Amino acid sequence: MSHVFNHGVEEAIRKLEDPNRRKIYDPLSLLRRSGLVTGHIIADLGCGTGFFSLPAAKIVGDHGVVYAIDEVHEMLQVLETKISEQGIQNVRTMKSNLLATTIPNQSVDFVLMACVFHDLHRETLGAELNRILKSTGTICVVDWKKIPTEHGPPVEVRLTEEDVIREINDMGFTNSEVYEAGQQHYGIVIHKSSISDNSLQDD
Repeated sequence: MSHVFNHGVEEAIRKLEDPNRRKIYDPLSLLRRSGLVTGHIIADLGCGTGFFSLPAAKIVGDHGVVYAIDEVHEMLQVLETKISEQGIQNVRTMKSNLLATTIPNQSVDFVLMACVFHDLHRETLGAELNRILKSTGTICVVDWKKIPTEHGPPVEVRLTEEDVIREINDMGFTNSEVYEAGQQHYGIVIHKSSISDNSLQDD
């Protein structure tokens, strides 16, 4: 996720913690709009400092689990401080390559990729998503529109909604739904295809 750290981790954390982010989009509303419900097990890939992970914890409740996964230790430290201060019990932080987590096979109901999909190696990502998602699993991609904005990655590295759907379909996922996630972002909900589990049946 190279562009995020062009100015260092501390600057990236400052941007992620900017309270003005909630004026751009509301994570709680987006997660509910995308189908996250009580009891779900969710993997937040590229969780950063928990902008989506903590609202997700409220939604899934005591019977759900949030795997908050990031490659940067400092990000997780900020999140872990919030978890401790707020007494949250259902968030599990995980320092990991986003494309090779230690989440058990077919154990996740919902995978969130917020503003990271455009930065990931999609061929490897497809294998990991198919591995961790249940047969009824859902993917939610929230990303920057391919338009100039004051913040965010360069326009040339952004993907259109059509780009994301095409690549997700190539991974074996179907039934995409696109919605507005604010003036600068789009949301896409994708459901796992039953045929994508075939490679795991003999594991």
